Amino acid sequence: NIADTNDCCNTCEVEVPVESCGVFCSFTQGFWGNANGKACDGIKSIDLSALCVPITVGLPGHSIRFNTAQCIVDLLPAGGKPAVLPPGDFNCPAPVAIPGSLLNKQGRFNNVLIGQVVALTLNLCISEGCIEDSGDLASWVLPEEFCTLGEDGCPEHFDIPEDLVGLTVQQLLDAANAALAGDTTYSLGDIYDAVTAINEGFDECRELIACPTEEICDNGCD
Repeated sequence: NIADTNDCCNTCEVEVPVESCGVFCSFTQGFWGNANGKACDGIKSIDLSALCVPITVGLPGHSIRFNTAQCIVDLLPAGGKPAVLPPGDFNCPAPVAIPGSLLNKQGRFNNVLIGQVVALTLNLCISEGCIEDSGDLASWVLPEEFCTLGEDGCPEHFDIPEDLVGLTVQQLLDAANAALAGDTTYSLGDIYDAVTAINEGFDECRELIACPTEEICDNGCD
């Protein structure tokens, strides 16, 4: 049972049985874009991403390759609306520079889907052994909805768009890279929503729990 008397739940007691699949670990694009961000075991975000680079998002002809961890720190978090990448195979830091049209006034991506796909790419990298006790996030099959425990002890609820239910997280990442390259199999909005749900749903390593009913916590803990 979880009893919580903070602003999230005035007074609520919830049964939250943990599923047998264990803990999945992800981090938000804000974490990856902060050189001083620290993972659960104290390792800095820039050192963690250094274990994964180079990485590429998109597909040949519409792609961006990140050759260093510093590039990720410099260009994330991204803002703006989800959009297809312009034609070209760009690099950070070289040899083909990222065009200014992809950046905002702060020098970060003005396409939020880029940031979320970079984050998911890194999250699947760390789930393959960089973070101890992380489950196999890449193989997890997307349900219609899932819940995890937030830092405040309240369940957090996430939805997956209908067209993407049944894909594994790795298949979602593949679809997201195709979408960045202009593939229209799935909508950009649906791809963005699903990728964001994974990145945020398991932020800083969380366990899956059974989703409580909406009536249990009606002050922001649904």
